[in-house]
Amino acid sequence: MKQEYIKQHVVPKCYLDRFAEHNNGKYIIGTRTITNDGKVKLFERSTADVGYIKNYYDVTDKEDPKYWEHFLAKKIDALCDRPLGSIITSITLAGEGYNMSDDDKGTLSSIIIAQMLRVPASFDYVTTSLYPRIEKEVKEEFYSTFPKEITQKYKSKIDGFQMSKQIQKDYYLNYIFDNDNFNRFVGILKRRTWVIFVNAIRKDLPFVTSDNPVIVEDLNNRNSIGIFNNGIANPSTCIFFPITPTIAIANYSDKGIFAPATVKLNGKIFTLNESKFIIEKNLLVIDHAHKHSFIPEPLFSNIK
Repeated sequence: MKQEYIKQHVVPKCYLDRFAEHNNGKYIIGTRTITNDGKVKLFERSTADVGYIKNYYDVTDKEDPKYWEHFLAKKIDALCDRPLGSIITSITLAGEGYNMSDDDKGTLSSIIIAQMLRVPASFDYVTTSLYPRIEKEVKEEFYSTFPKEITQKYKSKIDGFQMSKQIQKDYYLNYIFDNDNFNRFVGILKRRTWVIFVNAIRKDLPFVTSDNPVIVEDLNNRNSIGIFNNGIANPSTCIFFPITPTIAIANYSDKGIFAPATVKLNGKIFTLNESKFIIEKNLLVIDHAHKHSFIPEPLFSNIK
């Protein structure tokens, strides 16, 4: 079995390469992690050796247990290669004259939706919060719907029933990457307002990223973070996604409190010259990493 299908990246390697330094045929990236004893550890690694979990997407309901790893590599990770590279090149070359096309919005929407839903934080929410709530509701409905003699007969079996985390994962992956569901999510995101932030002080303060790189926050409650806490159709939801140390994408509702300002920038570039916004977003990305956050040069060397 090929090694790449054992070390399953939770964020595409070709995405991480854009934040790394190319050295002797490898992409080396500055990495920050928290050790088991709570200490911060800084080190440099190849992008092939970070941002992955062994056999993470393996499933039991397919003939090929690596089905979703192959699917993600072909359908999603490939978008982070040439299609995303084309968007980055267009932004860089066109500058202030850039205007995001519908195709670009579709590409970015697909990348962002997949990335939000494929990371450990989303899996953990399903197994620790969503599924237990659904399981409780289903059992309560059973007891309230069927006659008492039936519920008493099957009570011990119903009470003892619990779906394993592996089966929950199988169902979850089938749901989020079902063609109709995924396209519906992409359509919602695509219709929102897109702003391209270009970091004019990248040489000193680049955008950072992580193995959980899409930040979904409530602009009315900055402590509310995550796709399941805020949703993508919520008018106060802002989605922030760094795509290089110089460029980050923000996605806003066209109905929220910030709509009058952001709608004017829809599909266009906003140049950042002040450090406060960049630092705030970088800290959010670092704080919500699963295991690794990635810090481009020269910031990594300065911190180290």
